[in-house]
Amino acid sequence: MRTIASAGTLPDLTWPNFPDYRDRVQGLYEAVNYTPVWVRDGQPTTQAQAVMTALEVSRLKGLNPEEYDAERWPLRLSALKSAPGDATAVAHFDAALSVSAMRYISDLHIGRVNPKHFKFGIDVAQKSYDLPQFLLQKLLPASNVPEVLKGVEPPYYGYQRTEAALQNYLALADQDHGAPLPGVQKTLAPGDAYLGAEVLAQRLQLVGDLPKGLSPMSSPASTTGR
Repeated sequence: MRTIASAGTLPDLTWPNFPDYRDRVQGLYEAVNYTPVWVRDGQPTTQAQAVMTALEVSRLKGLNPEEYDAERWPLRLSALKSAPGDATAVAHFDAALSVSAMRYISDLHIGRVNPKHFKFGIDVAQKSYDLPQFLLQKLLPASNVPEVLKGVEPPYYGYQRTEAALQNYLALADQDHGAPLPGVQKTLAPGDAYLGAEVLAQRLQLVGDLPKGLSPMSSPASTTGR
């Protein structure tokens, strides 16, 4: 664990280098004498399970699950279960979850991109959490991890509306295959034939721009209606 924390890199991660979080990861494990914080008796804690779930569904927060190793946690869990006494497996799992949790909390709280990297003159440091202390005092002992993570998000009404809209659009996307509509060679006039009329009508109904039960008139599958 000490080696991983000081190196600032972990090959197991999708994004293996974590220079921005190296000191924080070191601070976390120094505080617990480099013992695992997410694993007890060879198995992930309840808090670890809850954090992994949050990482896996992070797209609901407008984030990219891949950046938090969302697809890799099942394999890591299998590795722990198959070799519960393997110190290397435990250390890699624990460090990977610490780095991913820090990345997720930071991105959720102040955004994915640090404006300083692009010389925008916006300092977000004062809004940042002391991540080692946040994990040690808030997250790791939490009885309700989702509630703790909810408190990380911006409290603004505009943010809440944006999040609700995102979840609505994600739900709509899950109901449609998303294939492109057939192209046209020239501008269509009312009554002209269009192979994608039926699919277009279905999508308009899905987003609420066409009343349910209506379809293109004349030949539903081939015209634009009138």
